[in-house]
Amino acid sequence: MQHQIPNGWMLLAAAGLIGLTAPASTQITIEARAGAQFSSILVRDQINQEITVGAKPAPSVGLAVGSSLNAMWHLGLGVRWSRSDLMRREAGQESPILPLTVWTGTLALRRPLTNWAAVEATIGGIKYAPGGDPDGTIFQDDAPLLPAAGLTARANKGLGSRWAIGLEVAYDFHRFTTQALRAADIREHRSVHRVAVSVVFRGNLTSATR
Repeated sequence: MQHQIPNGWMLLAAAGLIGLTAPASTQITIEARAGAQFSSILVRDQINQEITVGAKPAPSVGLAVGSSLNAMWHLGLGVRWSRSDLMRREAGQESPILPLTVWTGTLALRRPLTNWAAVEATIGGIKYAPGGDPDGTIFQDDAPLLPAAGLTARANKGLGSRWAIGLEVAYDFHRFTTQALRAADIREHRSVHRVAVSVVFRGNLTSATR
């Protein structure tokens, strides 16, 4: 069975909350991003020789809404989707296990460094959603939702008064395990590092003097 998590309600709730609580000087933004995501391995084991399991580099898309808190800080809520194959690597050979979708939800606090560059800190959750039949795989008993934290750097170029395009590099970190791994006596959580490189389109839904 393929597992997914809802995401539209997150953006709607964020937009409603921001719209209700934002002061008159607040600027509401919406962002769309597309790029590629790279992840370190999920599992490493040694029997007669080393075996690793991990996701291939994946196309990634996302949406986010946000609000300026003041001139220096911006708060945003976003969701990102990626899909690739979960791969087994042994003795220099790779074989696909099953399709793997990954959802990432984030709360981000951003600070500009210049009029064209910004950095942000993120916290959130990562949901692994295997496709096909997960029986006999590391996801046979569950597809975990795991907490994550990260940092993002972005360069922007304005396209008129309300639109901008940017290049973003986002890093995040989480600890990975599943019930199937624990049942196989692989009980240690593995540190997983991910990097997403994306082109970002941003639009201001309201002016700064709403």
